[in-house]
This record gives sequence, C-alpha cells and structure tokens, in this order.
Amino acid sequence: MSILRMEENKTRSFLAINLPEIQKDLIKSIHSISEDMNIKLKIIDPKLYHFTLHFFGEIYESELEKVILLMDEIKLTPFDLSIEGTGSFPKDKLNKTRVLYLDVKEGYDELRQLNHQIISILDAAGFKVDDRPYSPHLTVSRIRHGRNLSQLAKRWRELDLGEIIRHRVVSFELMQSTLTPQGPIYKVLNRFT
Repeated sequence: MSILRMEENKTRSFLAINLPEIQKDLIKSIHSISEDMNIKLKIIDPKLYHFTLHFFGEIYESELEKVILLMDEIKLTPFDLSIEGTGSFPKDKLNKTRVLYLDVKEGYDELRQLNHQIISILDAAGFKVDDRPYSPHLTVSRIRHGRNLSQLAKRWRELDLGEIIRHRVVSFELMQSTLTPQGPIYKVLNRFT
C-alpha cells in the first residue's frame, strides 16, 4: 500500500435512489403487528428511505472520484416507481426473519436494469461487486432479536397497506453514510441524471 493511500480518507458510501418521506403512518403499522410479541425491532427512519443500487462500504476518496466519472456515463431514462405490498427476508425461512420490507409494484424492471448497468460498469473498472441477484425492495425494519419471528413475518406479509409511494425517478445518488449511535446520517455526494 502506498504512503498516499495510508493518509487518504475513506468514506462509507453507496449508490441509491432516494425517496420522498412516506405520507402514511407506516411506523404505526409496524408497531401494531409486533406489539404483543417480545420482538426487538429497529425501525428505519422514513426520512432515510432509499433503494440501494450498490453498496461500496468504506472506499478511498480517489475511488469516489472514479465512481463519479463512471456513473456520469449512465444516462438515466426517467421512470415511475410505486411501492405496494410487503415482504420479509429471508423469503423462504420465516422463522429466521431479519428484515421487513416494502415491495416494488411499478418500476421493478427499471430498477433491475439500472442496477445491472451500474454493476457492469463498476465490475469492468475493477470495483468489487455483489454477485447475488438484485432484488429491489425498501427496508423498513430490521429485527434485532425475538421469538415468534414466523408469526411476525406472516402478519407483516398479510398487511394490506395499499399504494404507499408513487415517485418519478429522475436521478440516482452517490451517498455518504456516517454511522452514529442514533442511527446513520446520509449525505448526497453527487447526483446522476
């Protein structure tokens, strides 16, 4: 490792589509399905809702500059995104549920295509990329611990919340994530259209 690299700062970062704050009282719905169970949830602040397109983790500032140049090559075709329906991960093991999420109804294919473009460009440039299939979803809660996880997942999946968000996607962002005891703080580093 060069001396320059040792002095260069790293930034925890990711590429995402940020969303407007959800108008419905979603947090109340999450609490209502878990209130009679002894399950510890970490509910995501709706101001932080986003679709992750690629998570870098900690990368050097010089790599961030390279990412900006690479992402400028993508010409995003605006598309409509609607969120409706619920799900949980892992999908096939309800008794091991760790994430409650909202499903994409409209814009699913467009999200997958954008992710594919991003991953292809980053992979060709030598960045480490996730080889798992991309599954667009909006995480609303993480499960810390508890029993009755299967029951919680079933209740969540049975909820009919209707259309939660309708959003016109015209850009995606390079985000900085600073972890704090109160939760992450996100900052837009660059916007791509």
